[in-house]
Amino acid sequence: MTSFAEASGDAVSGGVGIRWYRSGAGGPVLVLLPTWNLLDSRTWNLLVPLLSQRCTVVTYDPRGAGNSERPPAGYSLDNHVGDA
Repeated sequence: MTSFAEASGDAVSGGVGIRWYRSGAGGPVLVLLPTWNLLDSRTWNLLVPLLSQRCTVVTYDPRGAGNSERPPAGYSLDNHVGDA
């Protein structure tokens, strides 16, 4: 689990397990998208604590990185949009 997460879990997208993390509560919900398929949600570790003081922040590890599953195929833009 990333250091800032207050909750985490797994969602399934197209048969692939996607690990998500949530921090903060109330206010608007911000979903911070992975910056690149090779980087996991830790990319946001410096920003999430600040944002989570005023809203709920959700990040996730993209398929093939971090704690998400690594399928042999299924890395198209449509797959990534579905994961989000």
